[in-house]
Amino acid sequence: LLPIGARGDQDSVNASSHAQVSVEPVTQFTPELLPSSSPFEFRFTPTCDYLNWRFNTELNFVRYRIWRIVRGHHTAGYVVLNEQRHRVIVAQADADDELTLARGVVAAISASSTGRRRKQGVVLTAADETLKSIYRSLGFKVRIGARPFVIGSLLRKPNWPEDTSRWNVNFDWCDNGLRPPFWCGDS
Repeated sequence: LLPIGARGDQDSVNASSHAQVSVEPVTQFTPELLPSSSPFEFRFTPTCDYLNWRFNTELNFVRYRIWRIVRGHHTAGYVVLNEQRHRVIVAQADADDELTLARGVVAAISASSTGRRRKQGVVLTAADETLKSIYRSLGFKVRIGARPFVIGSLLRKPNWPEDTSRWNVNFDWCDNGLRPPFWCGDS
């Protein structure tokens, strides 16, 4: 599995159409944010307690923002962004279908960049073929030298399917987004 270490810019993100999907900022995870169904064969399904601990919006060394994905008038999932000085990392995201997830991610990035004076890079990871196609159509590109995604165990070989094209893989698994230098300012 070689996920996209995608990089895009906010101009291509802001230009995308996401009329049926919107996002709303929230400060904590509640059960309604967690999708009850999923198109993905494999995904991380943490509890609200874990997500509130892991992506605490009050930490003083990293700036996480949580967004509720809304389709129509119903909650369809969530996006967590790690906002850094020169880039935004899509740390964790999940929704009940791929198109809603991609549109929610794009809407969260767009909302996050509102009012910023400087252009920022955007970093995300995708293994699902539908998500990769959508993100590529928005101008995201595979980063040269992207890191492979590896799952292993010291005790025994994991029993994973060979086809990973239906997996929802997020960048901030294993704290990938928590590498120094940290930045929490507004400029």
